[in-house]
Amino acid sequence: MFSHTKEFASSNTLNELSHDKTAEWWHDSLFESYALIRSPKSRGAAGEKLVSDVMEQLGSTVERSGTSQFDRIIDGHRTEIKVSTAWDCTPDKFRWSQIRNQPYDRILFCGINPNTAKLAWATKQDLVENIFNDNFRQHAGKDGGLDIFWVAGSIEDYDWMRPISTWK
Repeated sequence: MFSHTKEFASSNTLNELSHDKTAEWWHDSLFESYALIRSPKSRGAAGEKLVSDVMEQLGSTVERSGTSQFDRIIDGHRTEIKVSTAWDCTPDKFRWSQIRNQPYDRILFCGINPNTAKLAWATKQDLVENIFNDNFRQHAGKDGGLDIFWVAGSIEDYDWMRPISTWK
């Protein structure tokens, strides 16, 4: 027959996957349930809701956008929300991806470690001046036609990321 289950089951690759360092790193942490959401779409939607909840707790008015061009209207500002969990089991090492030059006014960056979370914001003009260039292009290479960008590092690495206390 064509079954090779025994060979697959004894594979070093499968063994390494079953000892996932990432799952162990997040185990029993405050944000484990969020970090272990496997579907990028589900994680993104949950992240947007989580950030919206926090902004409301901080006294902001949050409305759904009603468009795919940005995520929320917060205190009257068309707002894009980007959430990243720590990469490579390294605290404060984030990657905010799929950043597009769309009609929003502000962008919120949320970075989630196992037991801490950080929140900062930037204006659309901050992005135009700092990341909408070939150095931060995410797809299609430096000369590619897709205008999708990403930012990697910690919130503290970028002087144009503003403390959430200055939102209003």
